[in-house]
Amino acid sequence: MSMICKKCNKVYDDNVKFCESCGEALVDEKVNNINQVVVIGTKQCPNCKTQYNENVQFCPSCGALLGDNKGASTPDSDEKHEWVLITTFGGSGSKVTEITTFGSQINVEQYKRYIIKWGRQQDSFDVKDIVRLERTKKISGNSLMMILFGAAFLMIQPIIGVIGILIGLWFIHEKIIIIHHKNGRIKIPDNVAFSDVEDFINFIKRYNPAAVKTFIE
Repeated sequence: MSMICKKCNKVYDDNVKFCESCGEALVDEKVNNINQVVVIGTKQCPNCKTQYNENVQFCPSCGALLGDNKGASTPDSDEKHEWVLITTFGGSGSKVTEITTFGSQINVEQYKRYIIKWGRQQDSFDVKDIVRLERTKKISGNSLMMILFGAAFLMIQPIIGVIGILIGLWFIHEKIIIIHHKNGRIKIPDNVAFSDVEDFINFIKRYNPAAVKTFIE
């Protein structure tokens, strides 16, 4: 069995999980006239200790951006930051992401708020343990509700129904950032409080530039 990168079409042995050139997750696929890449390790990934070649940009096992983080400093133990990212939920409800940092420690608390708080989730990790950041999109729950609302009104008020469906389709995708760290991953919104999101990303960049290199560029 071989693993292939759909983004750049390189083929790897079945023990490789991420592309060494672009960091894309690999998938099982038959090899058709593509030269197979042989992984011969001469260096070691600081994240998972897998060996890799000098010209490899991403770890074949964990997908970490490889580099020595030159220029990275360590936050003072009393350095503190706080960001609150809020998105709408179910019309009058909201999804809240609270990010706080104490030195190099990052704490993320997420919950839904509709009169009361519920669905609480927490994650905590060191800024140095962040492997990579991924900017992507997901289907918006609010947009799906708007589309269903519009569909329900088509027979009663066609114009309102069509407008509701069009609005739902226009905002169908919700931008998010996935933070991959050594112990897992967490998603934060990317379509609200743009300055707060970028400020948080700059905090990570300041103390772990290798993790955000491809993300920023």
